[in-house]
Amino acid sequence: MRPLVDAVISGDDLARWYWTKAELVTIARRLGVRQTGNKAQLAQRLILFLASGRHTPHTSAPAKVRPRASEVDGGLHIPHDGLVCSRAVRTWFESVLGPDFIVDAPLRTFLAGDGTGRTLDDAAQEWAARHASTAPVSAPIGDQFVWNRFVRDWWQSHPTGTRAELLAQWKIERALERPPVD
Repeated sequence: MRPLVDAVISGDDLARWYWTKAELVTIARRLGVRQTGNKAQLAQRLILFLASGRHTPHTSAPAKVRPRASEVDGGLHIPHDGLVCSRAVRTWFESVLGPDFIVDAPLRTFLAGDGTGRTLDDAAQEWAARHASTAPVSAPIGDQFVWNRFVRDWWQSHPTGTRAELLAQWKIERALERPPVD
């Protein structure tokens, strides 16, 4: 049976069950563990602390470049530390790609450093190629997005289901014990 938030006493307990980020923050606050970062980072930090009693050192990511609007053009190179997808950068993409432009996960990854040394023109060409087909773009859903994957899979297998049925099944699903991670 899933323990209460206040009863989590080991990293195995934490890894064995599904927890919301709010629950993880509550556990971190109770244990005096830093509460920042995304859900996966916070869970890993808590598991390490519960297993070893050690706090993970706080390392800040290198600062990404935030160009001024006057510096944004197709020839702008993506620096090693990445480029912030600021309002000026999004405005440039919209001017080149049109009103249907959206910042998607592959573009964020490209700007964050995967496109190091390449230009915004290169990023725009890749985005246009990905969105050229009329088929919806289906990117894999990351491991940290358990709810999103559940919803997608549930609707695929229950196309005539209701939201109430989905939520009832989710309540059951999140209470199940998760297999151990190797």
